[in-house]
Amino acid sequence: MPSIPHFLSVRSLVSTALRGACQVENSPDLVHTYISYLAVHTVDDDLPDLTDLANEISQLVVERSTIIAAILPQSESDNPQTKQTLHSFMAIFCNYLEKARSPRGEDYQWSESQDQILVQWSNGEECTMHILVVHAMIILLTYDTSEDDPLFSNLLETWFPLTEQPKAFLVDTSEEALLIPDWLKLRMIRSNVPRLVDAALKDLEPQQLVLFIQSFGIPVSSMSKLLHTLDAGVQIDPSSVGEAVLDKTYMAQLVEVQHRRGATGGLVFVQVLQLLEPQLPDESVMSIVSLQQPLPVSATVQKQSVIQCSVKTDVPHLINRLFIENIPMNQKMDAYRRLHKTLAKDLQRSCIKESGSVLLAIQHICSVLSSMQVKQFLASLVHMPQYSCTLMRVILLPLKRSTSKHVIELARNMCLNLISLIGDVKAPVLSILRDFANVQLMKTPQRAELSMLMNRGESPGSILESTDPVNLESVGRKLLDVCLKQQKNDDLVEAMARLLVSDSNEDALKPRMGLLIDWLASVEPELIGICPNLQMKLLFDKAKMHINIDKNIVSSHSCRPYLLTLLTHTASWTTLYKCVGHLLDKCDDG
Repeated sequence: MPSIPHFLSVRSLVSTALRGACQVENSPDLVHTYISYLAVHTVDDDLPDLTDLANEISQLVVERSTIIAAILPQSESDNPQTKQTLHSFMAIFCNYLEKARSPRGEDYQWSESQDQILVQWSNGEECTMHILVVHAMIILLTYDTSEDDPLFSNLLETWFPLTEQPKAFLVDTSEEALLIPDWLKLRMIRSNVPRLVDAALKDLEPQQLVLFIQSFGIPVSSMSKLLHTLDAGVQIDPSSVGEAVLDKTYMAQLVEVQHRRGATGGLVFVQVLQLLEPQLPDESVMSIVSLQQPLPVSATVQKQSVIQCSVKTDVPHLINRLFIENIPMNQKMDAYRRLHKTLAKDLQRSCIKESGSVLLAIQHICSVLSSMQVKQFLASLVHMPQYSCTLMRVILLPLKRSTSKHVIELARNMCLNLISLIGDVKAPVLSILRDFANVQLMKTPQRAELSMLMNRGESPGSILESTDPVNLESVGRKLLDVCLKQQKNDDLVEAMARLLVSDSNEDALKPRMGLLIDWLASVEPELIGICPNLQMKLLFDKAKMHINIDKNIVSSHSCRPYLLTLLTHTASWTTLYKCVGHLLDKCDDG
């Protein structure tokens, strides 16, 4: 990229775009490339740009832990690319620190920001930065790297010098701020950098020490330092440490386990608090009684009988729990999974058996429809489509290859009864039921019939106008194919634009408007071209009608913002120029 002409003119724009991409990109290779680029091409940026860069890179390091784990070096792998990424991160922050700490000749103005801190070092240097920037640099120090790296040494000396530690103050109140929270101290303790571990253990409260030794992933050397620090703390203030220990038996076992790992220390802690490990019984003297009473013959049943009995009782029970019983959603989810698993087994069979779970489900649903729970059952089918649609597909799918007329007729009657009882409401499950029961409001024309109508002079507009909303999508898709083959796209675009203009001038929103808009955008991406006058009217004509929907007044041209957005994003400059010229001419005339 730096070799392209006028690279310097767009360098800042590229850096800004890549900073934003680091917040959303999920490819580790791409994030590595972005960081490498930013480390090289932002060296000469001004402090405001570097501050924005440091803030956004810090969000990546602190908040996107999954992607960071994939692009930074791990102890079990030796990947040169991850080491290069870590080096690039440190280069960005070192460059930022160098310019942020340089004297600028003006006093700092206190701000109301709660995330900004003023950091002061013992040598008199100070700078303001976001608290996440500090956390990100410390996190980078916890990754495995060579201490001979000058960037690593620079960051380590900046935040954990051998002399006095830097101090931070809240910008909004000027009170001293907590620079390193507990979660970051625990991460420092888990690192293999001795100076980080020593800094994290400094000035820890007894409660923190007791909490940290119970954490996982701490190296043996760090655990030894923790236990020795705990020994010193319990000698100074045994009561505070004792109050922090809630379970003495567990704590004694924990110290014993750490000793078996190779850690040292903790003996004073155990002795002072009198932590005694419980004496476990000696396994060598335990008597094992192997006498067992045999089961009676009546209790032994065949495996197949157990399975059939389980299916017969489980399927109705699970259907009731899912659609009728008033139980929490997590229990309904568990019932759904068990029922789906049971029904799915029938999909692997060549035919539906009389004892199968699918047939049992159909029979139970039919019985529910004539019971007192029918109202609750139907309401659940309508309001829980995530369960009802999936289960109806699983129940009805095997029946399409079933040879049993009895089972098919029973399922068809179930579908017809459900359709009748649910009524005329918007429920996704109805389309599944109607599909199986062959219930359609009117016969859907096939492609051959549409082609014949088009050849006879029937316009696409009249075909779409005469199609009911239920079958509009299927008819429209077939009509699109026919018009593409017969090269009659112009007629189709004009028909859809005319219908949209007509619908916009009516006092009720029609459900077909969404489909027509999507089809128009797919066939005519620029929205203005084939019939410009009609399309301009659709986009810019005055809204004469206002509709009251749920006590809100909505313009009948509610689709216009979406269409205008498509126009500005997909139309060519020529089309946009003509469009603006037409509107300006119309204003001059008026």
